[in-house]
Amino acid sequence: MGKIEISNLAAQLAAARSDESTARKRRIEIEEQILAQFDLGESQRMTVTTENGLKLTMQTGLSYRLAKAYPEGVVPVKKTEKVELDVKAYEELRSSNPTGFEEASKFVTVTPRKPSVSLAVV
Repeated sequence: MGKIEISNLAAQLAAARSDESTARKRRIEIEEQILAQFDLGESQRMTVTTENGLKLTMQTGLSYRLAKAYPEGVVPVKKTEKVELDVKAYEELRSSNPTGFEEASKFVTVTPRKPSVSLAVV
């Protein structure tokens, strides 16, 4: 393979990556516009079928990250080889023990997950 061919392929690759980046940004903008049409909670799933026969499934959620250092017995954790937050028990603390939840929440970072939109032709 000659230098001209590899230079041409490299230029094509750069153009393709630029196209991908532009398409990704546009896709995210459209997904955000779609999600803005519906009142989804912080952790919810909804499916709608459009008039032109397309099915949209939208989903939102939360991600939880446990602090590296936390007091034993304050934050509910699952004991495996890897220590991880017991999300179900953590969320149950919110209503069953608000004071305990407040204390535990000092050691847990909660961030929204990227909402997703999937598309299918019906």
